[in-house]
Amino acid sequence: MRWSLRLSWSDQARSPPILADPNAARYSSLWGSPIPPSPNRLLRPISAIHPMSKVGSPREFMGSPNHRASALPSDILTQELSQLDGGWLAWRAVMSSFLIHFCVFGVQYAYGVYQQYYQQQKFQTASRSALSLVGAAGPALMHMSGAFAGILAERFSFRSVVLAGTLIMTTSMVLASWATEVWQLAITQGFLFGLGCALCINPGASLPSQWWVRRQSLAAGIAVSGSGFGGLFWERFARHLLPRIGVAWTLRATGGALLILLLAALALMHARIPPRKPVAASTKSPLLGHPPSVVQRPPLWHAFRDPIFRALFISRLLIPLGYLCPFFFLASYVAEVCPTHTPAFASTLLAVINICSIVGRIVTGWVADKLGNVNTYFVSVATTGVAILALWLPAGDSVPLLIAFAAVFGWSAGGFIALNGPLISQLFGLAQLPSMMGLSNGANGIGNLMGTPIAGALITAAGTGTNWTWPAHEFTGAIAFAGITSLLAACGIAYLRFALLDGRLWVKI
Repeated sequence: MRWSLRLSWSDQARSPPILADPNAARYSSLWGSPIPPSPNRLLRPISAIHPMSKVGSPREFMGSPNHRASALPSDILTQELSQLDGGWLAWRAVMSSFLIHFCVFGVQYAYGVYQQYYQQQKFQTASRSALSLVGAAGPALMHMSGAFAGILAERFSFRSVVLAGTLIMTTSMVLASWATEVWQLAITQGFLFGLGCALCINPGASLPSQWWVRRQSLAAGIAVSGSGFGGLFWERFARHLLPRIGVAWTLRATGGALLILLLAALALMHARIPPRKPVAASTKSPLLGHPPSVVQRPPLWHAFRDPIFRALFISRLLIPLGYLCPFFFLASYVAEVCPTHTPAFASTLLAVINICSIVGRIVTGWVADKLGNVNTYFVSVATTGVAILALWLPAGDSVPLLIAFAAVFGWSAGGFIALNGPLISQLFGLAQLPSMMGLSNGANGIGNLMGTPIAGALITAAGTGTNWTWPAHEFTGAIAFAGITSLLAACGIAYLRFALLDGRLWVKI
């Protein structure tokens, strides 16, 4: 039994033509048997918005048959179809995306080492909030300019956009090495670096979904695990070089390494969907015989008319309010709450987070292919909030609790990061994945810009002392803030899953 479902971007818009899914029902029992759509629910198919983005058989996954036939010769189409789900081009896409995640997120996750060095050595009079803003500015601009970067990736080739991002990231690190004021760091190591990251990560994160169908979430998990490996590498890289050659040459060495690795990612990159060409107004009607790929799409901001997108946007706004706090403040937490432990213990905790994040991203991708992207995403976000409140908040200087927190947090947080691409592809379609991912990433940008400065302000407001009621001392408010916002984000995903998609529990979504 097969179920063909339809979707409109907004409640009033007409649904696109139905394309049957020959592989499986969109909504199926977790035990494998197809089930009919639930009445009175806004059900979502595996693809959305535009006929070009329907995903079913491998040929449908290539995009609209008319679009592909008009874009490429039949022999090239046949060759690309043979590469889906495991061919050399498919694995090249995973490796290229892995390297991009390794560089973009790895350097961002290692900022806690720089912040500790700045606080103790170079900018001793600067506040925690000001230095936190430097590290938060990069991820914030990366996500907030994601829609712009996604549109560029759809309009021009992936390689040209990633090349521009590579040059900007490298230049930002070199310029940061000459910074003498915190505001100069915010511009170079913060905003400029974030702009380069945006141009790299949106095409890079979208690439595996073009080449993988049945194991799309697993492929995305392997690719995104690069950020965990990157966090391990760049944290050790900075911690090893800073006391030996100073911050200036460490930043320059980082820029050089980024250039080499991202050029390798460019060499591996091969996008399957061609750039979207602009079409004259007189040729936009399908009545004139033009394929669906040239029909003018609604403006990107019309996505906010969709209640499903609004729920996802709000949830993704809340997630980064607490997600980055361990990366930014765990080293300072160990130094001030656990004075009997050496600074190497903080490095060990960050290493545990990154190692578990690597495993969590891969395993969560595999689980999502079995249980559904939305279901797995909800569990990952909820587990992150519980880990912060139940393990880190009462931990104090307890080594077992801190290690347990690092392991659970790394596993769960790595999981929902790995699913961002497959989740958006499932809900909103493959053809506009770069731009839709960029638009939803704008919520992350706002959260990144707000989260760590708020947490830093809470730590500063708590002051210093010796008679603390809570084991976390002055970090209590910041940790509680991180955990509560994560649980609120999980509530938003639960609303998306059960109120907007399907209210039944044992359904793969």
